[in-house]
Amino acid sequence: MRNSIHMRKGFGSLFGCALFVATLSFPQFVEAEVLIDPQLDCVLTRGFMTEVRTTKSVRGIKQTAHRTHLSAGEELPVFLLGNPDLAQLAQLGIELKTRAGRVSTATISPDVISRLTQVDGLEAIRLARYTKPLLDVSVPAVQADHVRELMKDDWTGHTGEGVVIGIIDSGIDTTHPDFQNPDGSTRIAYYWAQGDDFGPPPSIGYGSEWDAAAINASAVTKPDDIGHGTHVAGIAAGNGRATGGGEDPYRFPGLAPEATIIMVATDFREDHLVDAIDYIFDKALAMGFPAVVNMSLGTQAGPHDGTAAVDQAIDALSGSGKMVVAAAGNEGNDRIHAEITLAPAEEDSASLSAVYFPANPDTTFNFFNVEGYYDRSADLCVTVVTPGGARFGPYELGAVQADTLTGEGTLFLSHADPDPLGDTFQVIIEISDTETFEGPSVPPANGVWQFVFSNKGTSSAEVDLWMPLAFPMTANWTDQG
Repeated sequence: MRNSIHMRKGFGSLFGCALFVATLSFPQFVEAEVLIDPQLDCVLTRGFMTEVRTTKSVRGIKQTAHRTHLSAGEELPVFLLGNPDLAQLAQLGIELKTRAGRVSTATISPDVISRLTQVDGLEAIRLARYTKPLLDVSVPAVQADHVRELMKDDWTGHTGEGVVIGIIDSGIDTTHPDFQNPDGSTRIAYYWAQGDDFGPPPSIGYGSEWDAAAINASAVTKPDDIGHGTHVAGIAAGNGRATGGGEDPYRFPGLAPEATIIMVATDFREDHLVDAIDYIFDKALAMGFPAVVNMSLGTQAGPHDGTAAVDQAIDALSGSGKMVVAAAGNEGNDRIHAEITLAPAEEDSASLSAVYFPANPDTTFNFFNVEGYYDRSADLCVTVVTPGGARFGPYELGAVQADTLTGEGTLFLSHADPDPLGDTFQVIIEISDTETFEGPSVPPANGVWQFVFSNKGTSSAEVDLWMPLAFPMTANWTDQG
């Protein structure tokens, strides 16, 4: 028996889950071979969706969760896996945004899901998730200052000239001197704000887009309200012209001070990240430049083995002259992963310590969730033990779904079969608010929540557990068993 808690660096499967959707009134799924992940499974049982919003706070960057009831007219962001018949998709009113190998981005109405599962060539549907901003790098740390040099106003060496630096983040301060040439013209070739509706939209059909001429004409309507994207862009491609505080100009340049910049201001939703990568590569190709796309963002959701839909899409879009990099290291000291190894007929547990903080007035949903991944040959059950000692389960993984009031929070459990990109089963356990009819909802209980797994099979089994989301709580795996 082995029960271990891991503190791991990086972004894991790169992107994260924060959009939960459900409804009690939409049509039931018909029998089909198309696989649907646990998040979309919520569509049949819960009746609401949760949007994650990223804003600036006095302590840095803040993310809050907002729950709204799902209506038939709303659209859900998804990845469609396989090679679905385009004509059949068009009959359902579905248009693919980005196609990356066997992964495509799209938005769908909940009331077409049952018919969507009958589309020829479609293998699986995955709900798109949210990520969060990350960054932990500096120019001296990677010794970039050793490969180029500034002589007066002229750079020599490896400066990024003739290369596109694409950045997907919160936006950019287009007036900042670090992103301007010595004559004051912009170094930003294109700026696409995915959530802005005030400027001209790009060919993909949503958001606002400005080229260099529009930026020079001060036509941009989307500032970087958070500042994270401007910060990242300065490290990646700032030229140091704005150095102040008594220091000479160009004292603090970025890694590639003469690169051409393309910025995409995103809402941190992973399907939009894939659209952004494709957009940057297309623009760079038209300019005749190679491109490096930086994403200082991530999450701990997903199987962490490269089989997540967003991982596969990035692999398909990357290639010669097209590279994607991401931040790593911000969560190196966090207890984000637990691993349980079970012999046949053995039982063991992992414990998670959760502390609730009073929500801000604009936060309407309090929860944390656990994602577990295990081999398709395993035969497992899980029991959830609340901080007060109440036990719920055992639930047979792969066979049951739970939506239970525990008295200390609402327990929701869902599962999914392996999809065409991976070879593991997935279970999601969410602990959230308890709704009341006479006042505000009651947040989950503080304390230690236990997840007890038992192996009913005849061979050893391993479960990897990740804790990608908690709003507005802190939750970390502990050594308690």
